[in-house]
Amino acid sequence: MLIVGTFSFGQETFTLEEAVQYAIQNHPNFKLQSLDVADAESDIKKFTAIGLPKVNGKVDYIHNVEILPALIDAEAFGGPPGESQRVPFGTKNNLTAQLEVSQLIFDGSFFVGLQAQRLYKELVVKQVSVTSYEIRSNVTKAYLSVLIAIKKKEQLDRNITQLEKTLFETKAIYENGFAEKLDVERLELSLDNLKVERDKILRLINASYNLLKFQMGYPLENDIAVRDEIDQLVNEFTIEALDLEKEIDFAKRPEYSLLEKRAELNELNVRRIKSSYLPSLVGFASHQQVWQQDSWFEKKNWLHGTLVGLNLNIPIFDGFERRADLQSARINMERVALETKEFERGITLSVVNARTQFVNAQKTIEARKKTIALAEKIYETTQIKYREGVGSSVELRQAENELYDAQDNYIDALYDLLVTKIDLDIALGEL
Repeated sequence: MLIVGTFSFGQETFTLEEAVQYAIQNHPNFKLQSLDVADAESDIKKFTAIGLPKVNGKVDYIHNVEILPALIDAEAFGGPPGESQRVPFGTKNNLTAQLEVSQLIFDGSFFVGLQAQRLYKELVVKQVSVTSYEIRSNVTKAYLSVLIAIKKKEQLDRNITQLEKTLFETKAIYENGFAEKLDVERLELSLDNLKVERDKILRLINASYNLLKFQMGYPLENDIAVRDEIDQLVNEFTIEALDLEKEIDFAKRPEYSLLEKRAELNELNVRRIKSSYLPSLVGFASHQQVWQQDSWFEKKNWLHGTLVGLNLNIPIFDGFERRADLQSARINMERVALETKEFERGITLSVVNARTQFVNAQKTIEARKKTIALAEKIYETTQIKYREGVGSSVELRQAENELYDAQDNYIDALYDLLVTKIDLDIALGEL
């Protein structure tokens, strides 16, 4: 009980949907995309700050150790003509305190740019949706690989058990003189081959689990287990009614939303460049308090001044820089429009192919069911004939190989059915 409890505690079990949700919350790519969203929000705040009032304060203090004099005509002070007199202008101590306020009143490119920043954030959020979509697809396929490997192991275990029983019976027949030693050796060889295949499958299961943990963003050193069963998922997919003629809704694909946002951004960029031809207006105000004295102990004399004003910037000629920017922005608009049309064509092709492959996989699984049922019937009949002495070990070996091939083909068909269903959901944007 202690051993089982310890094992259960150290191993998490996931359904397919739980594995997907774990990946969305913990995959490194998704975390990076979440940081991009936070960065986009920060850029919006930074750009918004351009249009908010700016307030700056400044304090300057100057102590003149030696005041620089100016040469003044001495005659102006009653001195002899033609001579100059050195007169110092200023005080020993100068203290200036200044407060400045500015506010953007109008700038067409700023308001359009602010819209673009918000739209860019929406674009980043859409990119997160694309990443989540890709993660869901990768985790689902990795999860199915684990289920298929487990299914093959279970089938091998049943075959090994059945073959061990046949080998035990054949040895008893051989000891009674009713079988050849070659028959026993052939069965032993078959059993050894099955055990080798089982060892391969065990290694494949381990590798499949590692791939699943990687796609989930789960610690590779920890153990996990899957809770769903392959037959259950196959039943869900085959029972589900699919309208294979339904019109394709391109908007369901997250990549399509990205193209739409890119188109909107390009339109805003054209508007921003056009609005940059308009004048911009900034208002400002400033107030100063100035103290000038030769000695700190003299009576303080404060001087002050206040001003307000407007700064109108009128673009006249920029060397055709804006015209070149506008032409480039329009080219980008055309490029996105062409990419959108090509993406629609690609989606249409992928949906048509995915529907065809899914129908083929459904027909294949039905054929494989009939084949495996027939192979099991032939194998059982051959076993009976062999036990009764009217069949050879060669026939038994041939029937055995045909059964194993039918089992492998059926399991592979199960995987193809599930994968083609996932590919169809991906193509339709319904995963």
